[in-house]
Amino acid sequence: MTFEFKLDQVLEELEISKTKLSNLSGIRPATVIDLSKGKLKRLELKTMNPILDTLNIVAKEKGIAKLYTLDSIVEYYPVEEADK
Repeated sequence: MTFEFKLDQVLEELEISKTKLSNLSGIRPATVIDLSKGKLKRLELKTMNPILDTLNIVAKEKGIAKLYTLDSIVEYYPVEEADK
């Protein structure tokens, strides 16, 4: 199995920095950086909730009609697809 971490792409779409996401969500900067680089050992829902809430609030404020979900940040590829 393979995971692709896409937080950097989402932040670029929303034109906000990792620092701003950290400040707005209340999540430690190091955690946001690790999530963006795929260096997390585990994903915790108590961490993802404020991040996703913040991304959706920022999107709404910018007039972006898109709902950000966990799939927006982390994509899973089964072994068969990862080998292609």
